[in-house]
Amino acid sequence: MRGLIRRIEAADAERAAALAGELGYGGVTPPVFAARLAAVAGRSDHAVWVTVEDGHLLGLIHAQHMDRIISDPYAEILHLVVSQRARRGGVGRALVEQVVGWAAERGLDRVRVRSNVVRDEAHDFYLALGFERLKTQHVYLSRLR
Repeated sequence: MRGLIRRIEAADAERAAALAGELGYGGVTPPVFAARLAAVAGRSDHAVWVTVEDGHLLGLIHAQHMDRIISDPYAEILHLVVSQRARRGGVGRALVEQVVGWAAERGLDRVRVRSNVVRDEAHDFYLALGFERLKTQHVYLSRLR
């Protein structure tokens, strides 16, 4: 694995927004990313790490401790993005391992992740890391404004 894993900083917003754009999230501008990061930065149930090498952001992962009333708590990977130039170099694996360690420290016994059905490479990646496919589902949205 290349690079150093560390907690994200506000100064990373511009590079993180560009990284999100590589995965097709083009509407996430640096100011939007910075505002969203600030909203979760002080929350103990959220964690965001980046991998940095020579001033370049190679990857980003965002996880949340999920408490539910019907099921046991778990950690969920909300976002994982690895730069095109760093893929297949261990960056994604190391970031997922970071979340697994964080979850274990919190007393959680599982990590979940959702992946769009069109992201075949991501499916293969998670299966290779030992994740199991639980279900396929539909996601519905009701716009309020």
